[in-house]
Amino acid sequence: SNSAGGSVAIVFNANVAVSGTAAASAFATTGSLTLGGGAAFAGGILRTGSGTTEINGTVTSGSAAAGTDALFQSTGAVTFGGGARFSELYGEVSFAGAVTLMSGNIRIAANRASPPAGSGEITFSGAVSGGGDLTITATNGVTFNGTVGSGTALASLIVEAIDDLTLKPIVIYPATITTVGAQSYSGNVELRQTATFETTSGSITFDGKLDSDATPQAITITAASGDIIFYSGTIAGGTQKFASFTVTTGSGSVVIYGAEIYTTGDQSYNKAVIFMETPLLDSSAGGISFTEVVELDTTYANVDATIQLSGTPSSTRSISFNQGVTYYTPSNDKNLIVNAGS
Repeated sequence: SNSAGGSVAIVFNANVAVSGTAAASAFATTGSLTLGGGAAFAGGILRTGSGTTEINGTVTSGSAAAGTDALFQSTGAVTFGGGARFSELYGEVSFAGAVTLMSGNIRIAANRASPPAGSGEITFSGAVSGGGDLTITATNGVTFNGTVGSGTALASLIVEAIDDLTLKPIVIYPATITTVGAQSYSGNVELRQTATFETTSGSITFDGKLDSDATPQAITITAASGDIIFYSGTIAGGTQKFASFTVTTGSGSVVIYGAEIYTTGDQSYNKAVIFMETPLLDSSAGGISFTEVVELDTTYANVDATIQLSGTPSSTRSISFNQGVTYYTPSNDKNLIVNAGS
């Protein structure tokens, strides 16, 4: 283990392992770095070079110095061992190289410093892969610039960008995010290109705004054996409509609470859809289709669902129910409004 006192910067030009406290204003290494359980960086700044960083336990930090945004910056690859934690980190956390997750539950969290010197943002510039369960919590946004689960699919992915002071959304550049188990997104999500969310044996849930960037993007969401859920806080395409919206499940259902989904093109729901509360589906230049039955759920006393084609009416646009609509008495508490234009 290595430790130092005072407010000096520590720079290692060789490989180094830390298992205790490095109480310095800044800590940097140009070689490989291994962080064992209990590693703490009281000065709040940790930078790594082109060598591999291996994290095998819980890592904490103090607040970054005033005027300093960066807390953790890695240039090389980073490997998280099973059960690894980046906990109580204050500032910006960025991974320039590939991130590999070993098996087990892995958590990465970044908070705003107090006073807010560090941004509390987490950025993955390289690929993220491996069989670990990854939970990410940030108070000022999460950005994925590289692929996620394209080599080895993640066991599961939970992304939380929820805070009263949150300024940035969950920004997703990669074309595909792949997991074996569940995916969950709490907070606003912005897609920078056509994107596919897919899982082979879990559910996919959204709870927050879901938008394209300035260019309308197509989105595909596929769960082989779990539900796909849009909670009441979800407004998909509310700021920038999606080009298209395709949702497919295997043995699960598509559950839409009071969510709103807007597209310029087609919306396709390729499994049973359950409406709860007051959902709204709107296409301004395409159609909306349901491959299987649409159900107005019995859990809520009142369900008011609206499906509409806004924009210019056309004979090529339609709303289609291939297996009908199911609702239960009293029917006056279950309302489905369908407007295909005129």
